[in-house]
Amino acid sequence: MADVSHLDHPSLYRAIRTRSWLTQWSAAFKLRAPSDQRPAEIGLSVILSADCSKLVCHAEQSRCFGELVVETLAVTSRWRVELDDPEDVTHYPNHANILGLPLHGSDDLAIEETASALADMVTSLQNRPS
Repeated sequence: MADVSHLDHPSLYRAIRTRSWLTQWSAAFKLRAPSDQRPAEIGLSVILSADCSKLVCHAEQSRCFGELVVETLAVTSRWRVELDDPEDVTHYPNHANILGLPLHGSDDLAIEETASALADMVTSLQNRPS
């Protein structure tokens, strides 16, 4: 798996899955807990380009209210951003993960501080009214 270069991808886009993320940006930057359908996240999902519309979400979300945009260089100065593994059956070429974030259920303060730090890096909001 390759690291994402800020030269190739100057911005990263975090799909806004719930309306509350439109105002609570830090909530969008926390790793999810495990559920019956999926294991706990070890990386935060981002897309590398977002030319999305109301009907098409490049993050392949069934519901998407827009994207939070962060500069890749700001993120990679603190964490690793890695492209999906092309050998993975769930791989798609527009997807990467931010790695090294505190895992769900670990240190609550570290989780909050990291999510807030990422939220502070947001340079713009691409909103898609419903």
